[in-house]
Amino acid sequence: MPTTPNKQQSDSPKINLIRHHHSQPYPKINLYRKIAYSFAVLAVLLALIVLHFSLSKAVITVIPVKEKTDTSFIIDVADKTLPPELTDYNTIGGEITEQTISRSQTFPSTGVKTVPAPVIGYVTIFNNYTRDQSLVATTRLLASDNTLFRIKKAVYVPAGGQVDNIEIYPDQPGSGANYPAARFIIPGLWEGLQDKIYAQSFTPTSAGADETTVVSEGDINNAKQSLINDIISETTDKTANKNDGRAYFITQEILDFAASTEAGKEEKEFTATLILKTQTVFFNEQDLFQAAQKKLQAELPPDKILATIDTQSFVYSIEKYDKQTKTANIKVFLSGETIMKQNGALFNKSQIAGMSAQKAKAYLKQLPEVKDVEIQLTPFWNKWIPILEDHVIVEIGNRG
Repeated sequence: MPTTPNKQQSDSPKINLIRHHHSQPYPKINLYRKIAYSFAVLAVLLALIVLHFSLSKAVITVIPVKEKTDTSFIIDVADKTLPPELTDYNTIGGEITEQTISRSQTFPSTGVKTVPAPVIGYVTIFNNYTRDQSLVATTRLLASDNTLFRIKKAVYVPAGGQVDNIEIYPDQPGSGANYPAARFIIPGLWEGLQDKIYAQSFTPTSAGADETTVVSEGDINNAKQSLINDIISETTDKTANKNDGRAYFITQEILDFAASTEAGKEEKEFTATLILKTQTVFFNEQDLFQAAQKKLQAELPPDKILATIDTQSFVYSIEKYDKQTKTANIKVFLSGETIMKQNGALFNKSQIAGMSAQKAKAYLKQLPEVKDVEIQLTPFWNKWIPILEDHVIVEIGNRG
């Protein structure tokens, strides 16, 4: 019979076999568990990444540089009413009236003409005789070289006396100028008295100059302009009472003008007559302003839009009036400021996608059309411009 120790020895391998059989599954369970944990972490990371991209958003506010722009153009004012949809920057509707006015007026002459004056001189008449002597006007005075003068007015010379400053003039017009001082006999007296009653000049005779009033060329031109101004002023007053708040211009056409005398004539006054045809052009200033806005907008480059319009710059003036078509041409000026369009080539989001906010801001600010940039990122931990372009919003700001 086997002994007990032998029995124990025979049972021992069986026990070991059983223990070995139960120890093999544990490593596989750990591996599976690790794989599961890894997938779970990856899923969380992926979810976080998806969440990050879905929540990431950038709002970029661009403060654009404003640029000056203006337009100057000619627009027609037609003598008819145009509905707003037919009003453009080529034609607006209006009203044109015409009238012919004739006016005459007397004007003073202001021209001055210098004409030669008669030669004159002055003598002293001496009477060394015992009787008074009367001399009539035009009494002759004869010089030693037979140059003849006459006294201008009658004179009374007392006996033993003299009369000074007697005016004389040459017998022949145009002669005797600058005749030197001399002694003159009075040939009309008895020869025995001629050495006792005589005349003496002490200064040379002189040829003076007179001024006379004449009609000047300027007088005639000023008269024409004065008549035009009077008619236009009268027409303006009448127009102001019927324009119903509309703007208007008045043009004129001179049909005839005549003066009663010619330039250079010695006249103290003259009469001028003017026949003037006026055309009054009425139009709505708001229609003109809207046409100027359309013109300003039409001339912008495709990547620009109007930011502001300078209403103070809006000015206009009439250029001409076509009496055949009854159309007035008006020159218009308007200015404003432009900025870039929001959907322009500048806003290519792919250029800044994935950049840091700092780099994106620096990139945009170096563009000549950009004055400043503001970037807001969400969520709060995000520091980068989203790669998804639909998560990038670009706005145009008004600051500056």
